[in-house]
Amino acid sequence: METTGEPIITNALLNIYSKDTKIRKASMQLIASWYSQPTFAESAFALLIGSQSEKIIHAIGILLIRCVMSNWMNLKPELQATLQQFFYSQVCNKSLSEDISYIFNRILALIAMYEYPERWNNFVIDLLFIPKDSELWLPNMKLLAQFTFEVSRCKFLTSDRVIRLQQLLLTFLDLYLPTIQALLETPSTLSYGLTILASLLSWGNAPEILSPDFFPILLKTINVNNVGLIGSINCLSVAFFGRNDVVPMFSRMPILIHQFAHLEVQNSFSLSFLSKFIFKYLNQIEKLVEQHKEIYEDLTKLFELTLDQDQCDDFWRMWRSVLHRVSNPITQQPILSVIEPILSKIIDKMAQKIVRATEFGRIKNVDAQVFFELFVKRFHDEAIQYLETVEVSEVTVYCASLLNPQVDKDFLNRYLNNIFNSNNQAELPAPYLEPLLFLLSRSIEILDQKHIDCFTTYAQTMLSSSDDSHQISASRAILVAFDSCPSKLNAESLLSICIRNVNTICDTAVVMIFRLCATIIATNEISKELFDELITVIKQILKSRTPAALLGLRAMAFASGTKCHILFEPIWSDLFELLQSKVWKESLVFDTIGAAFVNCKLSNILEPYHQIQDFIFNNPALVDLSFNFFALVRVEKPELDDLIPQIEQLIRETYVTKSLFQMLSVFNPLHFNKELVLEKITKGIESTRAEVCIEAVLCASSLFFALADRQSDEDLLFFRKPLVDSIVRNMMDEKHIHGFDRKAEFLNEVLALCNSKETMDEFVESFKKYGNEPKEGFFERLMQHLNQVKQSAFDFRVALRDVLLVIKKKAPFQMEMFLADDEGPGGNKQQ
Repeated sequence: METTGEPIITNALLNIYSKDTKIRKASMQLIASWYSQPTFAESAFALLIGSQSEKIIHAIGILLIRCVMSNWMNLKPELQATLQQFFYSQVCNKSLSEDISYIFNRILALIAMYEYPERWNNFVIDLLFIPKDSELWLPNMKLLAQFTFEVSRCKFLTSDRVIRLQQLLLTFLDLYLPTIQALLETPSTLSYGLTILASLLSWGNAPEILSPDFFPILLKTINVNNVGLIGSINCLSVAFFGRNDVVPMFSRMPILIHQFAHLEVQNSFSLSFLSKFIFKYLNQIEKLVEQHKEIYEDLTKLFELTLDQDQCDDFWRMWRSVLHRVSNPITQQPILSVIEPILSKIIDKMAQKIVRATEFGRIKNVDAQVFFELFVKRFHDEAIQYLETVEVSEVTVYCASLLNPQVDKDFLNRYLNNIFNSNNQAELPAPYLEPLLFLLSRSIEILDQKHIDCFTTYAQTMLSSSDDSHQISASRAILVAFDSCPSKLNAESLLSICIRNVNTICDTAVVMIFRLCATIIATNEISKELFDELITVIKQILKSRTPAALLGLRAMAFASGTKCHILFEPIWSDLFELLQSKVWKESLVFDTIGAAFVNCKLSNILEPYHQIQDFIFNNPALVDLSFNFFALVRVEKPELDDLIPQIEQLIRETYVTKSLFQMLSVFNPLHFNKELVLEKITKGIESTRAEVCIEAVLCASSLFFALADRQSDEDLLFFRKPLVDSIVRNMMDEKHIHGFDRKAEFLNEVLALCNSKETMDEFVESFKKYGNEPKEGFFERLMQHLNQVKQSAFDFRVALRDVLLVIKKKAPFQMEMFLADDEGPGGNKQQ
């Protein structure tokens, strides 16, 4: 693979674009093998400069981006110089396509992040001093924007290195700002200027960068084009939402509010920014109202504009916060005076939004629910007036459902009478059914018998509908009504309706109806005939629609209270038959049986308890599901500790899985043979499957806290060294790339719990065993630093991450944090 015309690699690079999955996969495997060779960078570069195919150049460029990120410091100096010189020479190459130019610029920007300023000290200065009228200006501005952007999102260098680059770039702020201003003047270069500005704002002093003179320049770009709108809002978001030092920016708010109130084109980006801005700065907006009477109209326009935003979390959070403010007599006046002129529009817009905020008989966003409840409480009279003056519709019925039934009992009964009087009760228009059932279910406690009968009739009508949405809405409405006021409904009549319809409704509705039936049984004495009928239907659904029935039975287990064992007694045989048949996923059956076990006293289910034991210990192939079962049930049933000897045997015979460690954590690992536990946890940590490795680390943490509670020095010593050794080995190799935060957290816990020189020596020993020490004494200095920051989990994690990058990349400038003397060059005082 040393020749540039290697046909195998060339064909593989072309075949990654193939539509044939097998060809594409084989090509990717070959390229991965090529990439892993020590001579990859050299051979890839030779192939790149010798190829005329844009597809090949594009593919190699992507590979070189990854290579520069991860392996630049290990390349030969002469190859580094060649790559740097070549890609720098391509910056102004007009014959390159836009895609290739972007890839080449990115490679060069990544190289500069390693080389600047130590070995390329004029890189930024050269770019900033190119005259605007030069033909070299635009391509170099693209490179400058790319470099600045890469620094802002860098994850592959140490935090110290990235911060140093950011601080270096900020020293050129006086040169950057005129450059950015020049870029913002032309629509074609707007995106480059805004990219650079957003990065500088995220590192530097926003009020200094967005000075009173520069801030209006940024605001003008909002109206240039869509790129200007999105880019400028991104810059404003960084300045106002991404930092803590925003107080000096308060003086810029009036001009910002005026600009957005008179924006020529509003879209989702600008409306989203407004919602976030009002939500975060509501206190400051109140002060502005008091200090600047002239911005009343602009602020009112701003609030009005947000009403056109699509429903999202930011929108509902903002309006919920506004309603909280105007509902408080102490804080209501400033904001109330702003929104009063548009109150009728707020009511109308929000009434329309409630239909979209409601799904299957519930308001799906918590902030929206809080907003609506606060709104009808604070503007109660206005809401009533709106409902009385607007023609009855789906929207108004939903709005009426937000009223407090106790406060508005008379109005609601009158409102319902109007609906029923203007329509034939038996043939209510279809659009009314869902909102009406929603209203009736939320008002059940104040309804008279006539309206309760209507509720039951409509619920039955919707349950028997062929529309899944109607079935789900009806199921939820009955459940809500019965949960809130069971005495108002005839339990047996309701149960009969459920039994008659449950065979024909969708799976989601089945789960809710099962839960409702369990709730009815838990709170009422039901006739034997009706109970038997219910069990018959459950058994039928268990055979015909097994997954839905199992999910429903799981819900029943948690809803049936002390009668869980009565409900499940006739069903155990069916559940175990399913378990034995293996027709359906055993995991769902295990979960259902587990839920029943959690909610039953073991003394009431001894036979199923022995059956599940026999099944588990006679089916070692299902050991992973068994561990899940034990993890679920053991939380409520400490009696399962009696099974530890048999479970231990299962553990010995099985491989490590996520569920094994979840179970060990629930049982308490110290209840098992400690040699076995240590062996399994270390194997789990060594696993290359991310979920297994992370769960093993969590189990190790659980073990250590249990040891700390027992204050057993002997056990602590037994587990500490091997586990630390295993974690360090895991972090040092190239196979384990997931779960770094969990591993760092574990080492931090060990260092905090075992605060001794012996522990630090063990850490050093493990680091030396599995890591290449860049310089003698490096790991001792590292441990001193980690010991100093162990009280801060964040600082500990950052320090450990940095040192791993140092060890793996051997970059001299990245080692200063630990190697330099405090008083010496590059030491702490000079950093």
